[in-house]
Amino acid sequence: MALDGEMLLWGGVTQPAEFPDSRNLERSNKPALPAPSARAGCTQVGMIPGAVAAVAAGWSAARSPKRPRRRHFRNRRQVFRAALAAEDVAKLGQEQEVLQGQLASLEEQLGLEEPKLRKAEAFGLPDREQLQLEVNRLQGLVDECRAKLQALESSLPAPGPESLLQKPPAGCLPPLPSTEAAERQDILKRVDALLLQLVSSEIEGASRKESEEAELKTLELLTSEARPLLRAFGTSERQLPKKTYTLQQLQENGVEASCLLSPKNGTLDIVRNILLAVVALGGAAVIIATKMNTTAFLVLGIGGLTAAFVDQVANRGFLQLLVLDSIGRLISEDYRKRVAQHEAGHFLVAYLLGILPKAYTLSAVDALSKYKSVNVQAGTVFCDSSFQREVQAGKLSGKSLDMFLCTALGGVAAEYLVFGQAEGGQSDIQQLEELFQSLRFDQQQTDLQLRWAVLNTVGLLRRHAATHQILAEAMARGACVGECIAEVEKSLEASSS
Repeated sequence: MALDGEMLLWGGVTQPAEFPDSRNLERSNKPALPAPSARAGCTQVGMIPGAVAAVAAGWSAARSPKRPRRRHFRNRRQVFRAALAAEDVAKLGQEQEVLQGQLASLEEQLGLEEPKLRKAEAFGLPDREQLQLEVNRLQGLVDECRAKLQALESSLPAPGPESLLQKPPAGCLPPLPSTEAAERQDILKRVDALLLQLVSSEIEGASRKESEEAELKTLELLTSEARPLLRAFGTSERQLPKKTYTLQQLQENGVEASCLLSPKNGTLDIVRNILLAVVALGGAAVIIATKMNTTAFLVLGIGGLTAAFVDQVANRGFLQLLVLDSIGRLISEDYRKRVAQHEAGHFLVAYLLGILPKAYTLSAVDALSKYKSVNVQAGTVFCDSSFQREVQAGKLSGKSLDMFLCTALGGVAAEYLVFGQAEGGQSDIQQLEELFQSLRFDQQQTDLQLRWAVLNTVGLLRRHAATHQILAEAMARGACVGECIAEVEKSLEASSS
């Protein structure tokens, strides 16, 4: 018997040695035939005549070389089909981008015409019928474009588990030379000075026009002189394709929507319940000790309820939140970490999407001391005057909507990734609901936008988990906005080196 890799001469044709097929041996009890010799007419094949052995050897010699060739062509066909499938998907992706551009343009035109129609209807202008026809035409084109886009997105292949949120390859941000790093520090100090001046002017009651001019001046510095040095600002190196994602796809990518979009404020609820119990027991003890009559007790109770009601109406519950937040930070280290992780999520997602954070506070006490007002809650505020102008004009672009959704979800997404359940962020979710209602989105449009934003935001934070942690630590120790930006830039450079 020839060893593996030796060559035998069957019927005068050289070919690789093959071992008997085990499946044939199982089907027959006959012993395997020995390999024929070099001469086709030799009768060493047992009872088979030499001519039959020669024919069998020649048939085997003619058949055996074709086997790998058939496998080769089969592999080539598979590769060719895969290439065609990839080309088809690429074409569909290009068509999707074209349709998305057309839809954004049509929505922008519709947003310009609808305020004109409302004004014409309010004042009874003669051109209202013509404006109504134009709005109806644009609305029909928008609906048609959305239907085409939805049909195209349904034909795209569904992503597999974890395929949407995989980490990109490192190396996108090489470290800056020492001279440019020092220059970046100087520019960030200038940015800090401009932001402090902006916040101070807003506290002192500056007009909206003055605030917008100050924001524009700061953004011009970032987009011109500082742009080569702040390389992570506005990159958001990858965005998910805009399509309808199901809850199953969110789960396949490790996202439980209920844990992210339904925050449970466990720490503050516990503090509130403890305070209510202490007040009830203390009030009962005072009543027993002082032998307070029923009238005084009712007056005291009504006075407390009135104060709580006035706080809710006038201050949106700030005084109650001030007490609860202060006690929560005092007794729970986990609560302090959650707040820092939450605000760092807002900060990082906004910065990567190209929205400049203006200032941040991590507690109600810090917010009161910084803004000198009970109507401003703790959190992160941004230079978003352009977004506010679009909302007020009623012509919000698709890009602005996407950036707002991802920034608003950055806090709850960060809590979910770190702790498995979001506790803060009820006000963020409420803002999203109010925005969708003002845009008159139906449930299907809301699901399309919200699920995409959840996956995209979670993907950003997963890819920059180390940067998010460093940023949260910097914010917890009270670093200014410029220092936080420097930490983000340096962390991304270190992770890609």
